[in-house]
Amino acid sequence: MAVSTILGVMRNPELPAEELVELGGQLRWLALREDNRPVVEGAGAIPTMVDIMARHPHNSQVQVIALEVLCNLAGTVDIAGRMANVPGGSVLDAVAEALRYFHRHQPLQLQACQLVRLLAASPGTSGPLVEKGMVGYLLAAMQNINTVKIQAECCGALGNMIWDDPQLAESFSQDGCVLQFILKSLQEEYSATDVVTFACHALEAFAQASITHRQLIDGEALDYYLLAMETHSYNPDVIFAACRALQPLIPFLPEEHHDIAVTLVRVLKRNDEHPDPAFYILILTCLVDILEQNTDKGCDPRSNLKAKVARLNAHAIVGMLQQQFPEDKELLEIIPRLFRSMAINKWEMH
Repeated sequence: MAVSTILGVMRNPELPAEELVELGGQLRWLALREDNRPVVEGAGAIPTMVDIMARHPHNSQVQVIALEVLCNLAGTVDIAGRMANVPGGSVLDAVAEALRYFHRHQPLQLQACQLVRLLAASPGTSGPLVEKGMVGYLLAAMQNINTVKIQAECCGALGNMIWDDPQLAESFSQDGCVLQFILKSLQEEYSATDVVTFACHALEAFAQASITHRQLIDGEALDYYLLAMETHSYNPDVIFAACRALQPLIPFLPEEHHDIAVTLVRVLKRNDEHPDPAFYILILTCLVDILEQNTDKGCDPRSNLKAKVARLNAHAIVGMLQQQFPEDKELLEIIPRLFRSMAINKWEMH
């Protein structure tokens, strides 16, 4: 059945909810393909989904299928931007009402939170989302439905909002609630890859505002980054996300956290076949920054951080990277900094 035909039937106000759900399932699959999305949008799918949600506000099946269609469409950034900025905010109003009424309905909450994350990934959408109260709905979902998927989607949505409008980091930090919820998710679900990557992405956005640095450190973010890297030491995506979140905090790193440098060397050794030099550049930059600001006086040679890093054979790892990426200018520039920062006396190696 053609898209226009499906939507035409769905617009019939007398159509039973069961048939709406069935037709919505067909539309959902059509909208899953990126090349179909402009056609589905052009045929009027977005206002039709809003309309059927308004016609059946208390039918969870209708609400979920409409949200699934909207989610698939929002997988295209331009469509997500148009969806979030519809005059009058009809899409956001429908999502907010669904989140409010079905506040303990796990499938619906998950679908709605995913939609908010996708909408927030489109530039210029954070304003309408905040205005419609989406932050509160996301925090409520994190509190009411403590599942890995919900935590991941909400962390991702909050992070996307902050990246879209960096001033939100300061406003969110004033009451601390958003930051606490994200840190709590990272603490409790550190073994879940999606939660870690989305939470670190959000915390990296927070760290762009200097006012949040002390809050992040006091909130034990550094411990959670270290835990995530050690738990997922063979997962480059997690390592990359954790390092990006860590990097802005390195100038304020307490001395007891300097051993993060040792963890960075270990993950370098365990991920020695990554095809993107940017992965290694980020880790090496964090490592150099920590070593350069290390305040260890070396009174006890066995505790000297530079010696610890050297004993892990960091020089050999760097030599391997030089061979693997012989023409990467940025990588070749960071390596001499690493060697200088690792300069140690022979007695420190014993």
